[in-house]
Amino acid sequence: MEGPDVSFGEGDQRGRRPWRESPAWRIYAPVGALVLFTLGLAAGSLWYAVVEIDRSAARSSSRLAITAVEDLTQDMALLAKDYAYWDTMSERVLDDRDRDWANRNLGIYLAANYGTAATIVIDSDDNPVFDWNDLDGPALSEGTADKVVADLSHVIGLTRASPMGDPVGLPCLVRTDRGLAVVGVAAVTSEDPTPEEMVPRVRPVLIVLRLIDDEWLARTADRFGLSDLRVVYDVGAVSDHAVTLYRSDGSVIAALDWKAPMAGLAALRKLAIPAVILLVLALGAGGVVISRAIQAQETLLSRAKDLADANSDLVHRDQQVRSALQRAEHATRAKSAFLARISHEIRTPLTAIIGFSQILKLQHRPNREKTREQEYAGIIHESSQHLLALVNDLLDLSKIESGGFQINESWVDVGREISSIKAVLAVEAERKGVALGIDVPDEVPALYADPKAIRQILTNLVSNALKFTPSGGRTTVRLSPGEDGALVLAVADTGAGISAEDKETIWEPFTRSQNPALAQAEGTGLGLYLVKMLAELHGAEVGLESTLGEGTIVSVVFGAERIRPVTA
Repeated sequence: MEGPDVSFGEGDQRGRRPWRESPAWRIYAPVGALVLFTLGLAAGSLWYAVVEIDRSAARSSSRLAITAVEDLTQDMALLAKDYAYWDTMSERVLDDRDRDWANRNLGIYLAANYGTAATIVIDSDDNPVFDWNDLDGPALSEGTADKVVADLSHVIGLTRASPMGDPVGLPCLVRTDRGLAVVGVAAVTSEDPTPEEMVPRVRPVLIVLRLIDDEWLARTADRFGLSDLRVVYDVGAVSDHAVTLYRSDGSVIAALDWKAPMAGLAALRKLAIPAVILLVLALGAGGVVISRAIQAQETLLSRAKDLADANSDLVHRDQQVRSALQRAEHATRAKSAFLARISHEIRTPLTAIIGFSQILKLQHRPNREKTREQEYAGIIHESSQHLLALVNDLLDLSKIESGGFQINESWVDVGREISSIKAVLAVEAERKGVALGIDVPDEVPALYADPKAIRQILTNLVSNALKFTPSGGRTTVRLSPGEDGALVLAVADTGAGISAEDKETIWEPFTRSQNPALAQAEGTGLGLYLVKMLAELHGAEVGLESTLGEGTIVSVVFGAERIRPVTA
């Protein structure tokens, strides 16, 4: 039996709608597109924010690196100007060729306090007069000084062309065998030039070098947050944010490069959870991400601005401190000059007072009582002598402190000087009832020194000993050989002695012992200070041995290089 034909194909096709015509698709498709668009917009905005933060951080780090280099170059220029504008440096290095002084003051001192690696002084013909490099670091190769001078010829010419009354210090960069160096250059100029010195001429030049070494790079990187800060000489291989460094002629010498701060990536890591939420709530999370990115950028810019402001304030304060130090040095020199002038003004009338009072005092006739006027004349004479001694001490003190005390050295017969001082002070010793003796060997070696300074040292030491030795005591001047060929000049007394706490301060100016037996004696406390200063001008060492109630021994030890042995 044949049944009816049954076909399911058409019935099925009529019972189902194509998926493209489904209402769900019509809803999901626009929402999906909106979600994708929102996600793309959020991802693009987030990427843009990260890139902008990194760019801003790179620009900020470049400004900080430039500030660090500018600070270093300005410091070196100011350092060169300060020392080139110092008469003592010119006299010791250019006139006296005192290398020991130059090593201490232009080498070791500058290296310890300013981090310099080398110091060069050239004369008017560009010949090195003095060069020094840091002994603690790798030594500069031979010929480095000549190479540096040749590289800096343009800058040297500019400093020499600066006015005598307003010298300048100029910075520049050079490359040495120890690496890149910042150089300060200044023409040696008199602090108070005479009319003859104001005539244009080719001046000597002071050059100081400060290496941009690993220590400086590490300190700068830590200070400004510049990771892996380094000097790169192949400037074609540096990053976009690197700082290019130039020679004095404008050519490129090197670059400072570092790892760019990834502030945007750091911010993105903090936004990991909001980013996950963004996948579910695209619109809301996108706004949060953008808001956070903007806040992070503003924070970074604010911190960079704070760092720049703080650095500017530090530079300003450093300049103020340097200016105050210069003013203090000028004030000290002015004080010393004033003391010298006023001392000269006092000595002229004081000499007349001493002379006339001496005449009045000597008018006393034997077997007659002194008149009241003659007694007053004696008091005036003694007071004037004391005041003259004080003025002389102040004059010597001002000369020494201002660097104006010049020593004229020759071979001195110390034994004869001791005998002369004994003859001069014998009357004072007799008046005080103190025995004054000398202990000098038969053959006395000659001493290379300033005779006037030696007499002053002897006078101050013997006068002090007589002043603090009671009647019935004894003061002895001794001369004896020391260790390694040295010569020891000592003055011993049987006075009250000096306590242990006073032994350190007794050498300071205007300082007196706290011992009541000594404090009653007249004096200003300049005697031993002047002895120490005069001894140091001769490279000698001073010493003091004292016991309370037993006496004091003050010694001056002259080095063997100043002694000429007695020849048969």
